[in-house]
Amino acid sequence: MSSLAVAVPPPLHEGDSLDAAEFLRRWDAMPELRQAELINGIVFMASPVALPHSTFHNSLSGWVAVYQSQTPGCEAGNDGTWKMGPRDIPQPDIFLRILP
Repeated sequence: MSSLAVAVPPPLHEGDSLDAAEFLRRWDAMPELRQAELINGIVFMASPVALPHSTFHNSLSGWVAVYQSQTPGCEAGNDGTWKMGPRDIPQPDIFLRILP
């Protein structure tokens, strides 16, 4: 009986230098990892969020939601992962963008 070994990619580490495809391959293999970003080909992993950040994030999210509701042609969200190019996959806390 033969068994096929499944190659598990190495885990992501802060400071790794990767392209977007490899970053996503490694991230997909780490379902417990909630936040990681690839900025200019370098991996960044978020530290725990403190209360001041959380309260500011809440206020800013409210402002962005109101702005979006009153401004046609824009879109807002939070904690989304964007594939922006071959070396950039940010995960902004909050975003506001103009729709195409």
